[in-house]
Amino acid sequence: MPNLKVSVKSENILNKWWVLATLGFGLILPMLDFAVVSVAASTIREAFQANFNNFQWIMGAYLTAFAVVILGSGVLGDIYGRKKVYALGLLFFVAGSAISAVSDNISMLLVGRVIAGLGGGFIFANTLSIAANAFKPKDRAVALASWAGISAFALAIGPVIGGLLIENFGWQWAFWVNVPIGVFALVLSLGILKENKKSKEQLDLLGIMLGSLSLVTLMYAVIQSTSLGWGSFYVVGSLLLSLILGWIFVANERRAKSPLIDVNLFKDETFSVVNLTGLVASLALFGLTFYIAFYFQQILGYSVLKTGLSLLPLTAFVFMLAPAARTLSGKYAGRWVVGPALVTGAIGCLLLSVYVGTSTSYAQIVAPLALIGISLGVVLSPLTVMALGSVADGKAGGASGIINTTRAIGAAIGVGLLGTLLAYGASNNIPAQLKNSGSLPEGADQAVKQIVGTNIVQFNETITSLPKQYSEPIYKAIDNATAYGLERVLYVTAALLLISAVLTVIFVKDEDKFELKQLVKKIKSSLSLSKDFNYKA
Repeated sequence: MPNLKVSVKSENILNKWWVLATLGFGLILPMLDFAVVSVAASTIREAFQANFNNFQWIMGAYLTAFAVVILGSGVLGDIYGRKKVYALGLLFFVAGSAISAVSDNISMLLVGRVIAGLGGGFIFANTLSIAANAFKPKDRAVALASWAGISAFALAIGPVIGGLLIENFGWQWAFWVNVPIGVFALVLSLGILKENKKSKEQLDLLGIMLGSLSLVTLMYAVIQSTSLGWGSFYVVGSLLLSLILGWIFVANERRAKSPLIDVNLFKDETFSVVNLTGLVASLALFGLTFYIAFYFQQILGYSVLKTGLSLLPLTAFVFMLAPAARTLSGKYAGRWVVGPALVTGAIGCLLLSVYVGTSTSYAQIVAPLALIGISLGVVLSPLTVMALGSVADGKAGGASGIINTTRAIGAAIGVGLLGTLLAYGASNNIPAQLKNSGSLPEGADQAVKQIVGTNIVQFNETITSLPKQYSEPIYKAIDNATAYGLERVLYVTAALLLISAVLTVIFVKDEDKFELKQLVKKIKSSLSLSKDFNYKA
């Protein structure tokens, strides 16, 4: 009998770690995809001869779909079963990645990106609750820390993996790499994960539709403004529609019986400011990673692998510092951890803007990159602690969903907004750069300025047909103007980080210092962890 008891206990202990390992293979996919595609995007753009607008959508379509699904997929898991929704996410992710890999035109590629983004949202929103339910409270802190660490690890190593694969096997492997991992994760999940007891709450379908459409129309306006201009009827109309839909969404959430988000949580200053700061931090992390990779390849001429390696000071610090930052937030008031870290990130952006150019050496920019990485690595974990700690015990589940949603929206907006700023800065600076070259016929500057919204194939054919004395200054002017545009992106990002730092220090209460065990208790009480998916280890 004693032996039997030990073997059962061992089996249950093994089960919960198998659950965590199984979820790890799934959770690594969304962040790995972003990191790999960030270094592959320029190569993909060249393969399809896509303009800058389509280049933005390569990542924008994925992140927008991801953010849209985050809004309601956690509730879908509660109602229909988290295992089912998680498995559906893996299917979507594998299918979307395969479609992207075999694409022979940009439209097909973007369809694949949307499908993969939907899958990523389903995966991400359900892994935390499944993992937390597999562990007893005393072990749950380890599970939650592992969950956060897996995403950060994928973000750190993804650019290097992407560089190796793409340089040796082609851009298609930016997507093929997801397929075997996704299939393996799916097989494991079907065999190892158990289904939770399904909730009887109603699905706020109207809320999902309103929130999704509001975000999609916002992203359309931001990205399409690159080619259509901010004064375009479609851009202005999309912005107005996004605001109207957003207002109706909030009104619906106030009245809904089972709302997607508890809008009353935003009445708390700490919760509101912390979520705004989280949005800005995600905007900076995802937006800068994407466009600095673009700068390395398009302006400095780095290979895909060199680009991946060069991004390590930014991405690796996010992974390495998250555990230490989580400890700091348990010892000190969060605002005095996050505020200085945000200022550090702003300083990194400003220093980087000084050195950005067409002949910059890597030695000049490695320190600013490291400062940005250190900043974001320190910020993200404490923000989660602060946000969850600012709400009542029974509200932490809804608060967690809001945190994930705002960060996903921040990532999507970061790629869209920072790309638009880069494009506008470059476009408006091209005439000045051409004037400085002094080697083009009068009036040529206005024609070249249209590069951002032009069919890139036609543009290249036109420029390459010109005499070398004209084509070389044009390409040099475009490179200089693009570097100028990236400077503006860094200025804006620095300003946003500084504003967030000030708001955090002023409005976040001193009571935001919470021990990790208190945080775990809050999550447990809000996710009904004692009621369902209970591994009796």
